[in-house]
Amino acid sequence: MNNNNGQKLAGKVAVVTGGSRGIGAAITKRLAADGASVAFTYAKGADAAASVVKEIERSGGKAIAIQADAADASAKHASSNAVGSYQADEGVGRFRYADMNGQGWIDNNSKTFLGNPSPKFTYGANLGLAYKHFDFSMFVYGVYGNDVWNNVKWWTDFYASFPGAASSRTALYDSWTFTNHNAKAPIQDAVNGSNGSTNTTTTSNTLAASDDTNPFPALDAGRV
Repeated sequence: MNNNNGQKLAGKVAVVTGGSRGIGAAITKRLAADGASVAFTYAKGADAAASVVKEIERSGGKAIAIQADAADASAKHASSNAVGSYQADEGVGRFRYADMNGQGWIDNNSKTFLGNPSPKFTYGANLGLAYKHFDFSMFVYGVYGNDVWNNVKWWTDFYASFPGAASSRTALYDSWTFTNHNAKAPIQDAVNGSNGSTNTTTTSNTLAASDDTNPFPALDAGRV
């Protein structure tokens, strides 16, 4: 890393939220390898954070570790330390759920209605035509005013909830990765099971994913 030639991030400064372990640490090292000076936060595990810094410095890079977690710190303050984190199973590339009621952390009170499956009205028609020895019949049925939930994507776009589940093109080619930060689907993450990166089995499907923006949206999806 001593030679900046060919390093596309030489002279840049990168900030990583949660860069001491797992995917966060890998991102931190990758940014440093590309020439960036990296500052990363960690919530706990000072030894792991120090190890990342030392590894980067041994390769000629620059890094600093800061013990902080903005979202978790705000959640602790808002709840008077009643909760330890903004949401369960936080992680880089995963969903960050929206704080719908403004309490400062995510729990069952953060749920919201994502739509109404009940139609405003239904309609139908039964048509029949007969001529000599020929007959024709047709039945038409429809609904209007309901919200449609595409449950197929629940099975195909996220990390598989069961063995043998099919993976869609979105899951294979447009999920969050180190090089695809503005993906349609979250990271295909098996570190803590499928529940860590999607809202499949134990996470309520009435929690809304946040669309908050920041200078490092892909890296600020939570701590690892």
